[in-house]
Amino acid sequence: MTDTQTRRPRSRLIHLVLGGALALLLAAPVGTAHAADSPAKKLVDNAARKLREQDLSGAIALLEEALDTDPRNPDAHLLYQDVASDVLGVADLRTAYAEKAAAAPEDALFQYLSTRLLEPEDAANAFDRLIAKFRKSPWPLVGKARVLEEEGQIDAALKLHDEAIARATGETRFRAYQAFALERSGRWNAAVEAWTRVSTEWPKDLAAQIGLGEALRGAGRPDEAISAFSAAQKLSPVDPDPYYRMGLAHLDAERWDESLASLKRALAMDETMVPALCASSESLLKKAIAKSKETGALIDVGVLKEASTWAIKAVASNPDSAAAHFSLGAVYEALGEVDPDELETSLTEYDDALDLLPFPGPEKVRLLNARAYVLLRLARYDEALATVSKALDIEPDNVTAMVHGSHALNSQDKFKEAISQYLDPGLKIAKDEPRLVFGKGMTLWNMEAHSKALKFLEKAVELDPENGIYRLALGEIYYELKKNKQAGVELTKAIELRPMDSIAWTAYGRVCTSLKDWEYAVEAFEKVIELDEESVDEYLYLGMIYYDYLKDVGKAQEYIEQFLERGGDDPNMESWFERVLGEDPN
Repeated sequence: MTDTQTRRPRSRLIHLVLGGALALLLAAPVGTAHAADSPAKKLVDNAARKLREQDLSGAIALLEEALDTDPRNPDAHLLYQDVASDVLGVADLRTAYAEKAAAAPEDALFQYLSTRLLEPEDAANAFDRLIAKFRKSPWPLVGKARVLEEEGQIDAALKLHDEAIARATGETRFRAYQAFALERSGRWNAAVEAWTRVSTEWPKDLAAQIGLGEALRGAGRPDEAISAFSAAQKLSPVDPDPYYRMGLAHLDAERWDESLASLKRALAMDETMVPALCASSESLLKKAIAKSKETGALIDVGVLKEASTWAIKAVASNPDSAAAHFSLGAVYEALGEVDPDELETSLTEYDDALDLLPFPGPEKVRLLNARAYVLLRLARYDEALATVSKALDIEPDNVTAMVHGSHALNSQDKFKEAISQYLDPGLKIAKDEPRLVFGKGMTLWNMEAHSKALKFLEKAVELDPENGIYRLALGEIYYELKKNKQAGVELTKAIELRPMDSIAWTAYGRVCTSLKDWEYAVEAFEKVIELDEESVDEYLYLGMIYYDYLKDVGKAQEYIEQFLERGGDDPNMESWFERVLGEDPN
Protein backbone atom coordinates (compact mmCIF):
# COMPACT_ATOMS: atom_id res chain seq x y z
CA MET A 1 0.00 0.00 0.00
CA THR A 2 1.33 3.38 -0.89
CA ASP A 3 0.12 6.81 -1.72
CA THR A 4 3.45 8.35 -2.58
CA GLN A 5 4.29 11.11 -4.99
CA THR A 6 4.10 9.75 -8.51
CA ARG A 7 7.42 10.88 -9.98
CA ARG A 8 10.53 9.73 -8.14
CA PRO A 9 14.10 9.35 -9.33
CA ARG A 10 14.93 5.71 -9.82
CA SER A 11 17.80 5.79 -7.32
CA ARG A 12 15.43 6.56 -4.44
CA LEU A 13 13.03 3.74 -5.07
CA ILE A 14 14.69 1.02 -2.99
CA HIS A 15 15.20 3.41 -0.09
CA LEU A 16 11.52 4.29 -0.14
CA VAL A 17 10.44 0.68 -0.14
CA LEU A 18 12.46 0.08 3.00
CA GLY A 19 11.65 3.46 4.51
CA GLY A 20 7.98 2.83 5.04
CA ALA A 21 6.08 4.68 2.33
CA LEU A 22 5.86 1.53 0.21
CA ALA A 23 6.29 -1.03 2.97
CA LEU A 24 2.64 -1.76 3.74
CA LEU A 25 1.53 -4.00 0.89
CA LEU A 26 -2.00 -5.09 1.67
CA ALA A 27 -3.70 -7.11 -1.04
CA ALA A 28 -7.28 -7.23 0.16
CA PRO A 29 -9.84 -5.96 -2.36
CA VAL A 30 -11.95 -3.06 -1.16
CA GLY A 31 -14.83 -4.16 1.02
CA THR A 32 -13.40 -7.59 1.90
CA ALA A 33 -11.50 -8.94 4.87
CA HIS A 34 -7.71 -8.75 4.86
CA ALA A 35 -6.41 -11.84 3.06
CA ALA A 36 -2.88 -12.21 4.38
CA ASP A 37 -2.24 -15.37 2.35
CA SER A 38 -4.11 -14.53 -0.85
CA PRO A 39 -2.25 -15.25 -4.11
CA ALA A 40 -2.18 -11.57 -5.03
CA LYS A 41 -0.83 -10.63 -1.60
CA LYS A 42 2.02 -13.10 -1.96
CA LEU A 43 2.86 -11.77 -5.42
CA VAL A 44 2.92 -8.17 -4.15
CA ASP A 45 5.11 -9.16 -1.21
CA ASN A 46 7.51 -10.94 -3.56
CA ALA A 47 7.57 -7.86 -5.76
CA ALA A 48 8.67 -5.81 -2.75
CA ARG A 49 11.50 -8.26 -2.15
CA LYS A 50 12.52 -7.93 -5.80
CA LEU A 51 12.73 -4.19 -5.28
CA ARG A 52 15.06 -4.69 -2.31
CA GLU A 53 17.25 -6.76 -4.61
CA GLN A 54 17.19 -3.92 -7.18
CA ASP A 55 15.39 -6.22 -9.64
CA LEU A 56 12.94 -3.67 -11.00
CA SER A 57 11.92 -5.66 -14.07
CA GLY A 58 11.26 -8.71 -11.85
CA ALA A 59 9.14 -6.58 -9.52
CA ILE A 60 7.10 -5.20 -12.40
CA ALA A 61 6.52 -8.70 -13.78
CA LEU A 62 5.24 -9.92 -10.41
CA LEU A 63 2.98 -6.91 -10.02
CA GLU A 64 1.54 -7.46 -13.48
CA GLU A 65 0.88 -11.07 -12.49
CA ALA A 66 -0.78 -9.89 -9.28
CA LEU A 67 -3.05 -7.60 -11.30
CA ASP A 68 -3.95 -10.47 -13.61
CA THR A 69 -4.80 -12.53 -10.53
CA ASP A 70 -6.80 -9.76 -8.88
CA PRO A 71 -7.55 -6.84 -11.25
CA ARG A 72 -8.96 -4.71 -8.42
CA ASN A 73 -6.13 -5.17 -5.99
CA PRO A 74 -5.32 -1.60 -4.88
CA ASP A 75 -1.91 -2.45 -3.44
CA ALA A 76 -0.72 -4.06 -6.65
CA HIS A 77 -1.97 -1.03 -8.61
CA LEU A 78 -0.36 1.50 -6.28
CA LEU A 79 3.03 -0.20 -6.12
CA TYR A 80 2.95 -0.83 -9.86
CA GLN A 81 2.26 2.84 -10.49
CA ASP A 82 5.19 3.95 -8.33
CA VAL A 83 7.65 1.46 -9.81
CA ALA A 84 6.54 1.81 -13.41
CA SER A 85 6.44 5.62 -13.27
CA ASP A 86 10.12 5.61 -12.33
CA VAL A 87 11.19 2.95 -14.80
CA LEU A 88 8.82 3.41 -17.74
CA GLY A 89 7.75 7.01 -17.31
CA VAL A 90 4.53 8.54 -16.05
CA ALA A 91 3.08 9.57 -19.44
CA ASP A 92 2.22 6.05 -20.60
CA LEU A 93 0.83 5.19 -17.17
CA ARG A 94 -1.46 8.21 -17.25
CA THR A 95 -2.80 7.08 -20.60
CA ALA A 96 -3.29 3.49 -19.45
CA TYR A 97 -5.06 4.43 -16.23
CA ALA A 98 -7.12 7.12 -17.92
CA GLU A 99 -8.43 4.38 -20.20
CA LYS A 100 -9.22 2.16 -17.18
CA ALA A 101 -11.06 5.06 -15.54
CA ALA A 102 -12.99 5.82 -18.74
CA ALA A 103 -14.04 2.18 -18.98
CA ALA A 104 -15.35 2.22 -15.41
CA PRO A 105 -16.76 5.72 -14.77
CA GLU A 106 -18.65 4.58 -11.67
CA ASP A 107 -15.69 2.79 -10.08
CA ALA A 108 -14.21 5.09 -7.41
CA LEU A 109 -11.02 3.02 -7.11
CA PHE A 110 -10.06 3.36 -10.77
CA GLN A 111 -11.00 7.05 -10.78
CA TYR A 112 -8.67 7.49 -7.80
CA LEU A 113 -5.85 5.50 -9.43
CA SER A 114 -6.05 7.59 -12.57
CA THR A 115 -6.25 10.90 -10.72
CA ARG A 116 -3.25 10.28 -8.42
CA LEU A 117 -1.00 10.20 -11.50
CA LEU A 118 -1.84 13.81 -12.41
CA GLU A 119 0.17 16.88 -11.52
CA PRO A 120 -0.66 17.97 -7.93
CA GLU A 121 -2.71 21.04 -8.89
CA ASP A 122 -4.75 19.11 -11.46
CA ALA A 123 -5.13 16.20 -9.05
CA ALA A 124 -6.47 18.47 -6.28
CA ASN A 125 -9.27 19.82 -8.46
CA ALA A 126 -10.06 16.36 -9.85
CA PHE A 127 -10.26 14.86 -6.36
CA ASP A 128 -12.69 17.59 -5.32
CA ARG A 129 -14.96 16.54 -8.17
CA LEU A 130 -14.62 12.87 -7.24
CA ILE A 131 -15.43 13.58 -3.58
CA ALA A 132 -18.65 15.23 -4.69
CA LYS A 133 -19.48 12.39 -7.08
CA PHE A 134 -18.60 9.41 -4.89
CA ARG A 135 -20.13 10.46 -1.59
CA LYS A 136 -19.75 7.03 -0.01
CA SER A 137 -16.28 6.12 -1.23
CA PRO A 138 -13.14 6.73 0.86
CA TRP A 139 -10.77 6.72 -2.12
CA PRO A 140 -11.18 10.34 -3.32
CA LEU A 141 -10.72 11.52 0.27
CA VAL A 142 -7.44 9.59 0.57
CA GLY A 143 -6.23 11.09 -2.70
CA LYS A 144 -7.08 14.66 -1.72
CA ALA A 145 -5.49 14.12 1.69
CA ARG A 146 -2.15 13.23 0.07
CA VAL A 147 -2.27 16.37 -2.08
CA LEU A 148 -2.93 18.48 1.01
CA GLU A 149 -0.02 16.82 2.80
CA GLU A 150 2.31 17.81 -0.02
CA GLU A 151 1.06 21.38 0.34
CA GLY A 152 1.82 21.31 4.06
CA GLN A 153 -1.84 21.31 5.14
CA ILE A 154 -1.40 18.45 7.58
CA ASP A 155 -4.43 19.05 9.82
CA ALA A 156 -6.75 19.27 6.84
CA ALA A 157 -5.25 16.08 5.41
CA LEU A 158 -5.72 14.18 8.67
CA LYS A 159 -9.34 15.33 8.84
CA LEU A 160 -9.91 13.80 5.40
CA HIS A 161 -8.35 10.55 6.60
CA ASP A 162 -10.85 10.51 9.49
CA GLU A 163 -13.67 10.96 6.98
CA ALA A 164 -12.26 8.20 4.78
CA ILE A 165 -12.24 5.79 7.75
CA ALA A 166 -15.83 6.73 8.52
CA ARG A 167 -16.89 6.14 4.91
CA ALA A 168 -15.10 2.79 4.87
CA THR A 169 -16.85 1.85 8.14
CA GLY A 170 -13.52 1.52 9.90
CA GLU A 171 -11.87 -0.71 7.29
CA THR A 172 -8.34 -1.33 8.55
CA ARG A 173 -6.71 -0.46 5.25
CA PHE A 174 -7.73 3.17 5.67
CA ARG A 175 -6.55 3.25 9.26
CA ALA A 176 -3.17 2.23 7.89
CA TYR A 177 -3.28 5.10 5.38
CA GLN A 178 -3.97 7.42 8.30
CA ALA A 179 -1.07 5.92 10.26
CA PHE A 180 1.26 6.64 7.35
CA ALA A 181 0.03 10.24 7.22
CA LEU A 182 0.70 10.64 10.93
CA GLU A 183 4.22 9.27 10.42
CA ARG A 184 4.89 11.64 7.53
CA SER A 185 3.76 14.60 9.66
CA GLY A 186 6.03 13.54 12.53
CA ARG A 187 3.14 12.95 14.94
CA TRP A 188 4.72 9.86 16.28
CA ASN A 189 2.65 9.16 19.39
CA ALA A 190 -0.55 9.41 17.38
CA ALA A 191 1.05 7.18 14.73
CA VAL A 192 1.85 4.61 17.43
CA GLU A 193 -1.80 4.57 18.48
CA ALA A 194 -2.94 4.18 14.87
CA TRP A 195 -0.48 1.39 14.09
CA THR A 196 -1.32 -0.37 17.35
CA ARG A 197 -4.92 -0.57 16.24
CA VAL A 198 -3.94 -1.75 12.75
CA SER A 199 -1.60 -4.44 14.10
CA THR A 200 -4.27 -5.58 16.58
CA GLU A 201 -6.81 -5.97 13.80
CA TRP A 202 -4.24 -7.64 11.51
CA PRO A 203 -1.99 -9.51 13.98
CA LYS A 204 -0.43 -11.70 11.28
CA ASP A 205 0.45 -8.87 8.91
CA LEU A 206 4.20 -8.33 8.64
CA ALA A 207 3.98 -4.76 7.40
CA ALA A 208 1.57 -3.70 10.16
CA GLN A 209 4.10 -4.81 12.77
CA ILE A 210 6.85 -2.98 10.90
CA GLY A 211 4.68 0.13 10.73
CA LEU A 212 4.19 -0.03 14.50
CA GLY A 213 7.91 -0.49 15.05
CA GLU A 214 8.80 2.50 12.86
CA ALA A 215 6.30 4.70 14.68
CA LEU A 216 7.80 3.63 18.01
CA ARG A 217 11.26 4.47 16.68
CA GLY A 218 10.04 7.90 15.66
CA ALA A 219 8.52 8.38 19.12
CA GLY A 220 11.91 7.68 20.72
CA ARG A 221 10.92 4.28 22.13
CA PRO A 222 13.60 1.99 20.66
CA ASP A 223 13.12 -0.98 23.00
CA GLU A 224 9.40 -1.16 22.23
CA ALA A 225 10.25 -0.79 18.54
CA ILE A 226 12.58 -3.79 18.77
CA SER A 227 9.74 -5.83 20.30
CA ALA A 228 7.52 -4.93 17.35
CA PHE A 229 10.24 -5.81 14.85
CA SER A 230 10.84 -9.10 16.69
CA ALA A 231 7.16 -9.91 16.25
CA ALA A 232 7.51 -9.08 12.56
CA GLN A 233 10.53 -11.37 12.27
CA LYS A 234 8.55 -14.28 13.72
CA LEU A 235 5.85 -13.69 11.12
CA SER A 236 8.41 -13.89 8.29
CA PRO A 237 11.62 -15.64 9.43
CA VAL A 238 13.25 -15.46 5.97
CA ASP A 239 12.73 -11.69 5.52
CA PRO A 240 15.80 -9.54 6.34
CA ASP A 241 13.76 -6.38 6.83
CA PRO A 242 12.82 -6.91 10.53
CA TYR A 243 16.46 -7.53 11.48
CA TYR A 244 17.48 -4.45 9.52
CA ARG A 245 14.98 -2.36 11.44
CA MET A 246 16.07 -3.85 14.77
CA GLY A 247 19.53 -2.62 13.83
CA LEU A 248 18.15 0.88 13.27
CA ALA A 249 16.40 0.84 16.65
CA HIS A 250 19.63 -0.18 18.40
CA LEU A 251 21.37 2.57 16.43
CA ASP A 252 18.81 5.08 17.73
CA ALA A 253 19.63 3.91 21.27
CA GLU A 254 23.39 4.29 20.62
CA ARG A 255 23.95 0.57 21.12
CA TRP A 256 26.48 0.28 18.33
CA ASP A 257 27.52 -3.35 18.76
CA GLU A 258 23.94 -4.60 19.09
CA SER A 259 23.02 -2.58 16.03
CA LEU A 260 25.79 -4.13 13.97
CA ALA A 261 24.84 -7.63 15.15
CA SER A 262 21.23 -7.20 13.99
CA LEU A 263 22.32 -5.70 10.69
CA LYS A 264 24.66 -8.61 10.07
CA ARG A 265 21.74 -11.00 10.54
CA ALA A 266 19.82 -9.08 7.88
CA LEU A 267 22.83 -9.17 5.55
CA ALA A 268 23.23 -12.90 6.11
CA MET A 269 19.83 -13.20 4.41
CA ASP A 270 20.53 -10.61 1.73
CA GLU A 271 24.15 -9.54 1.40
CA THR A 272 23.24 -6.91 -1.22
CA MET A 273 20.73 -5.06 0.98
CA VAL A 274 21.96 -1.50 0.53
CA PRO A 275 20.13 0.12 3.49
CA ALA A 276 21.55 -2.52 5.86
CA LEU A 277 25.05 -2.02 4.45
CA CYS A 278 24.70 1.75 4.90
CA ALA A 279 23.37 1.35 8.44
CA SER A 280 26.29 -0.96 9.31
CA SER A 281 28.70 1.72 8.16
CA GLU A 282 26.78 4.34 10.15
CA SER A 283 26.87 2.22 13.33
CA LEU A 284 30.64 1.93 13.18
CA LEU A 285 31.09 5.59 12.27
CA LYS A 286 28.97 6.76 15.19
CA LYS A 287 30.71 4.32 17.51
CA ALA A 288 34.08 5.82 16.55
CA ILE A 289 32.83 9.38 17.00
CA ALA A 290 31.24 8.61 20.38
CA LYS A 291 34.41 6.95 21.68
CA SER A 292 36.51 9.89 20.51
CA LYS A 293 34.24 12.34 22.34
CA GLU A 294 34.19 10.21 25.48
CA THR A 295 37.93 9.71 25.73
CA GLY A 296 39.12 12.91 24.09
CA ALA A 297 41.41 10.83 21.87
CA LEU A 298 41.69 11.10 18.11
CA ILE A 299 39.07 9.17 16.23
CA ASP A 300 39.89 5.48 15.78
CA VAL A 301 41.03 5.10 12.18
CA GLY A 302 40.72 1.31 12.38
CA VAL A 303 36.99 1.53 13.15
CA LEU A 304 36.55 4.09 10.38
CA LYS A 305 38.26 1.79 7.90
CA GLU A 306 35.85 -0.98 8.90
CA ALA A 307 32.96 1.46 8.42
CA SER A 308 34.26 2.32 4.95
CA THR A 309 34.29 -1.38 4.04
CA TRP A 310 30.53 -1.61 4.56
CA ALA A 311 29.89 1.63 2.67
CA ILE A 312 32.08 0.48 -0.23
CA LYS A 313 30.02 -2.74 -0.37
CA ALA A 314 26.87 -0.62 -0.50
CA VAL A 315 28.18 1.37 -3.45
CA ALA A 316 29.28 -1.82 -5.20
CA SER A 317 25.88 -3.39 -4.56
CA ASN A 318 24.07 -0.45 -6.13
CA PRO A 319 26.21 2.30 -7.73
CA ASP A 320 23.00 4.27 -8.35
CA SER A 321 22.19 4.52 -4.65
CA ALA A 322 22.54 8.05 -3.32
CA ALA A 323 22.38 6.66 0.22
CA ALA A 324 25.39 4.42 -0.44
CA HIS A 325 27.52 7.28 -1.73
CA PHE A 326 26.39 9.44 1.18
CA SER A 327 27.45 6.75 3.67
CA LEU A 328 30.86 6.45 2.08
CA GLY A 329 31.26 10.22 1.97
CA ALA A 330 30.45 10.46 5.69
CA VAL A 331 33.22 7.99 6.53
CA TYR A 332 35.76 9.87 4.43
CA GLU A 333 34.64 13.10 6.08
CA ALA A 334 35.43 11.59 9.49
CA LEU A 335 38.79 10.31 8.20
CA GLY A 336 39.49 13.92 7.23
CA GLU A 337 40.04 14.63 10.94
CA VAL A 338 43.22 12.55 10.66
CA ASP A 339 44.13 12.99 7.00
CA PRO A 340 42.81 16.22 5.41
CA ASP A 341 43.27 14.72 1.93
CA GLU A 342 40.30 12.45 2.65
CA LEU A 343 38.04 15.51 2.65
CA GLU A 344 38.40 15.77 -1.11
CA THR A 345 37.38 12.12 -1.42
CA SER A 346 34.39 12.82 0.79
CA LEU A 347 33.40 15.71 -1.45
CA THR A 348 33.51 13.43 -4.50
CA GLU A 349 31.16 10.94 -2.86
CA TYR A 350 28.75 13.68 -1.79
CA ASP A 351 28.73 15.07 -5.33
CA ASP A 352 28.00 11.60 -6.72
CA ALA A 353 25.12 11.26 -4.28
CA LEU A 354 23.72 14.66 -5.27
CA ASP A 355 23.85 13.71 -8.95
CA LEU A 356 21.66 10.72 -8.11
CA LEU A 357 19.04 12.92 -6.40
CA PRO A 358 17.91 15.31 -9.14
CA PHE A 359 14.68 16.23 -7.37
CA PRO A 360 14.50 18.43 -4.25
CA GLY A 361 13.62 17.04 -0.85
CA PRO A 362 14.94 16.45 2.68
CA GLU A 363 17.55 13.93 1.52
CA LYS A 364 19.02 16.43 -0.92
CA VAL A 365 19.12 19.14 1.76
CA ARG A 366 20.97 16.76 4.08
CA LEU A 367 23.51 16.04 1.34
CA LEU A 368 23.96 19.72 0.51
CA ASN A 369 24.59 20.51 4.16
CA ALA A 370 27.18 17.73 4.38
CA ARG A 371 28.86 19.07 1.25
CA ALA A 372 28.85 22.63 2.62
CA TYR A 373 30.48 21.46 5.86
CA VAL A 374 33.31 19.74 4.01
CA LEU A 375 33.84 22.84 1.88
CA LEU A 376 34.08 24.92 5.05
CA ARG A 377 36.78 22.60 6.36
CA LEU A 378 38.61 22.98 3.05
CA ALA A 379 38.34 26.80 3.38
CA ARG A 380 36.42 26.99 0.08
CA TYR A 381 34.00 29.54 1.43
CA ASP A 382 32.38 30.82 -1.77
CA GLU A 383 31.58 27.25 -2.84
CA ALA A 384 30.19 26.57 0.62
CA LEU A 385 27.92 29.61 0.33
CA ALA A 386 26.68 28.49 -3.07
CA THR A 387 25.89 25.05 -1.64
CA VAL A 388 24.09 26.59 1.35
CA SER A 389 22.01 28.68 -1.05
CA LYS A 390 20.88 25.53 -2.88
CA ALA A 391 19.87 23.91 0.41
CA LEU A 392 17.87 26.98 1.47
CA ASP A 393 16.16 27.16 -1.92
CA ILE A 394 14.70 23.73 -1.13
CA GLU A 395 14.12 24.24 2.59
CA PRO A 396 14.19 27.96 3.51
CA ASP A 397 13.95 27.28 7.26
CA ASN A 398 16.83 24.80 7.46
CA VAL A 399 18.89 25.76 10.50
CA THR A 400 21.97 23.72 9.64
CA ALA A 401 22.31 25.50 6.30
CA MET A 402 22.02 28.85 8.07
CA VAL A 403 24.76 27.88 10.51
CA HIS A 404 27.06 26.87 7.65
CA GLY A 405 26.29 30.07 5.75
CA SER A 406 27.13 32.25 8.75
CA HIS A 407 30.38 30.34 9.26
CA ALA A 408 31.39 30.89 5.64
CA LEU A 409 30.76 34.65 5.85
CA ASN A 410 32.47 34.93 9.23
CA SER A 411 35.53 33.24 7.78
CA GLN A 412 35.67 36.01 5.17
CA ASP A 413 35.26 38.75 7.81
CA LYS A 414 31.76 39.54 6.50
CA PHE A 415 30.32 39.78 9.97
CA LYS A 416 27.33 42.04 9.34
CA GLU A 417 26.29 39.91 6.37
CA ALA A 418 26.55 36.77 8.51
CA ILE A 419 24.13 38.26 11.02
CA SER A 420 21.66 39.77 8.56
CA GLN A 421 21.59 36.92 6.02
CA TYR A 422 21.72 33.87 8.26
CA LEU A 423 21.91 34.33 12.02
CA ASP A 424 19.06 36.74 12.67
CA PRO A 425 16.69 35.01 10.21
CA GLY A 426 17.62 31.69 11.80
CA LEU A 427 17.03 32.94 15.33
CA LYS A 428 13.57 34.14 14.33
CA ILE A 429 12.79 30.55 13.39
CA ALA A 430 14.60 28.85 16.29
CA LYS A 431 15.51 31.36 18.99
CA ASP A 432 16.94 28.67 21.29
CA GLU A 433 18.97 26.79 18.71
CA PRO A 434 22.40 26.71 20.41
CA ARG A 435 24.38 26.67 17.15
CA LEU A 436 22.75 29.90 16.00
CA VAL A 437 23.05 31.52 19.44
CA PHE A 438 26.73 30.58 19.60
CA GLY A 439 27.29 31.72 16.03
CA LYS A 440 25.88 35.15 16.74
CA GLY A 441 27.96 35.43 19.90
CA MET A 442 31.16 34.63 18.01
CA THR A 443 30.24 37.03 15.21
CA LEU A 444 29.61 39.87 17.65
CA TRP A 445 32.91 39.06 19.35
CA ASN A 446 34.66 39.31 15.98
CA MET A 447 33.01 42.71 15.63
CA GLU A 448 34.42 43.61 19.09
CA ALA A 449 30.91 44.02 20.52
CA HIS A 450 32.06 42.24 23.66
CA SER A 451 29.16 42.83 26.01
CA LYS A 452 26.60 41.70 23.43
CA ALA A 453 28.75 38.75 22.45
CA LEU A 454 29.08 37.69 26.08
CA LYS A 455 25.29 37.45 26.51
CA PHE A 456 24.95 35.16 23.49
CA LEU A 457 27.86 32.95 24.50
CA GLU A 458 26.48 32.62 28.03
CA LYS A 459 23.12 31.63 26.57
CA ALA A 460 24.77 29.08 24.24
CA VAL A 461 26.42 27.39 27.24
CA GLU A 462 23.12 27.45 29.11
CA LEU A 463 21.41 25.76 26.16
CA ASP A 464 24.15 23.16 25.63
CA PRO A 465 26.24 22.90 28.81
CA GLU A 466 28.16 19.80 27.67
CA ASN A 467 29.56 21.47 24.57
CA GLY A 468 33.28 21.97 25.17
CA ILE A 469 33.68 24.44 22.30
CA TYR A 470 31.04 26.71 23.79
CA ARG A 471 32.70 26.52 27.22
CA LEU A 472 36.08 27.30 25.68
CA ALA A 473 34.78 30.37 23.85
CA LEU A 474 32.97 31.67 26.93
CA GLY A 475 36.10 31.17 29.03
CA GLU A 476 38.24 33.02 26.50
CA ILE A 477 35.90 36.03 26.32
CA TYR A 478 35.76 36.15 30.13
CA TYR A 479 39.56 36.18 30.13
CA GLU A 480 39.65 38.94 27.52
CA LEU A 481 37.25 40.96 29.69
CA LYS A 482 39.53 40.30 32.70
CA LYS A 483 36.89 38.23 34.46
CA ASN A 484 39.47 35.65 35.42
CA LYS A 485 37.52 33.70 38.02
CA GLN A 486 34.61 33.16 35.64
CA ALA A 487 37.11 32.29 32.92
CA GLY A 488 38.70 29.71 35.20
CA VAL A 489 35.36 28.01 35.88
CA GLU A 490 34.49 27.75 32.18
CA LEU A 491 37.94 26.65 31.04
CA THR A 492 38.14 24.01 33.76
CA LYS A 493 34.95 22.56 32.32
CA ALA A 494 36.29 22.97 28.78
CA ILE A 495 39.37 20.81 29.45
CA GLU A 496 37.18 18.21 31.14
CA LEU A 497 35.03 18.04 28.04
CA ARG A 498 37.96 18.34 25.60
CA PRO A 499 40.94 16.72 27.35
CA MET A 500 42.92 16.36 24.12
CA ASP A 501 42.41 19.94 22.90
CA SER A 502 45.69 21.86 23.09
CA ILE A 503 43.90 25.17 22.50
CA ALA A 504 41.69 24.60 25.53
CA TRP A 505 44.71 23.72 27.67
CA THR A 506 46.57 26.82 26.46
CA ALA A 507 43.64 29.06 27.40
CA TYR A 508 43.37 27.32 30.78
CA GLY A 509 47.10 27.83 31.37
CA ARG A 510 46.85 31.55 30.68
CA VAL A 511 43.96 31.94 33.12
CA CYS A 512 45.80 29.96 35.82
CA THR A 513 48.79 32.28 35.32
CA SER A 514 46.56 35.33 35.79
CA LEU A 515 45.10 33.77 38.93
CA LYS A 516 48.63 32.92 40.15
CA ASP A 517 47.75 29.22 40.32
CA TRP A 518 51.26 28.26 39.27
CA GLU A 519 51.00 24.51 39.76
CA TYR A 520 47.89 24.33 37.58
CA ALA A 521 49.49 26.63 35.02
CA VAL A 522 52.49 24.29 34.79
CA GLU A 523 50.17 21.30 34.39
CA ALA A 524 48.32 23.08 31.59
CA PHE A 525 51.37 24.15 29.57
CA GLU A 526 53.04 20.77 29.99
CA LYS A 527 49.85 19.19 28.64
CA VAL A 528 50.00 21.50 25.61
CA ILE A 529 53.56 20.34 24.93
CA GLU A 530 52.44 16.73 25.20
CA LEU A 531 49.55 17.26 22.79
CA ASP A 532 51.16 19.58 20.26
CA GLU A 533 54.60 18.65 18.96
CA GLU A 534 54.90 22.03 17.23
CA SER A 535 54.34 24.09 20.36
CA VAL A 536 57.05 26.66 21.13
CA ASP A 537 55.85 29.51 23.34
CA GLU A 538 54.67 27.14 26.06
CA TYR A 539 58.32 26.27 26.77
CA LEU A 540 58.99 29.94 27.45
CA TYR A 541 55.95 30.23 29.72
CA LEU A 542 57.12 27.20 31.70
CA GLY A 543 60.63 28.60 31.96
CA MET A 544 59.33 31.87 33.34
CA ILE A 545 56.99 30.22 35.86
CA TYR A 546 59.68 27.86 37.15
CA TYR A 547 62.24 30.67 37.46
CA ASP A 548 60.16 33.55 38.77
CA TYR A 549 57.55 31.79 40.89
CA LEU A 550 58.48 28.17 41.62
CA LYS A 551 62.17 29.01 42.12
CA ASP A 552 63.39 25.95 40.22
CA VAL A 553 66.34 27.23 38.18
CA GLY A 554 67.15 23.82 36.71
CA LYS A 555 63.65 23.29 35.29
CA ALA A 556 63.58 26.89 34.08
CA GLN A 557 66.86 26.40 32.21
CA GLU A 558 65.60 23.13 30.70
CA TYR A 559 62.50 24.77 29.23
CA ILE A 560 64.27 27.92 28.05
CA GLU A 561 66.87 25.82 26.22
CA GLN A 562 64.10 23.87 24.49
CA PHE A 563 62.34 27.13 23.60
CA LEU A 564 65.49 28.40 21.86
CA GLU A 565 66.21 25.04 20.20
CA ARG A 566 62.73 25.05 18.69
CA GLY A 567 63.35 28.44 17.07
CA GLY A 568 61.78 30.57 19.78
CA ASP A 569 62.95 34.16 19.83
CA ASP A 570 62.18 37.29 21.83
CA PRO A 571 64.73 40.14 21.44
CA ASN A 572 63.36 41.89 24.51
CA MET A 573 64.28 38.92 26.70
CA GLU A 574 67.74 38.04 25.39
CA SER A 575 69.53 39.43 28.44
CA TRP A 576 67.11 37.57 30.70
CA PHE A 577 67.82 34.33 28.84
CA GLU A 578 71.55 34.85 29.30
CA ARG A 579 71.20 35.56 32.98
CA VAL A 580 68.97 32.57 33.73
CA LEU A 581 71.02 30.17 31.63
CA GLY A 582 74.19 31.41 33.26
CA GLU A 583 73.05 30.69 36.82
CA ASP A 584 74.13 27.68 38.80
CA PRO A 585 70.99 25.50 39.13
CA ASN A 586 72.28 24.18 42.45
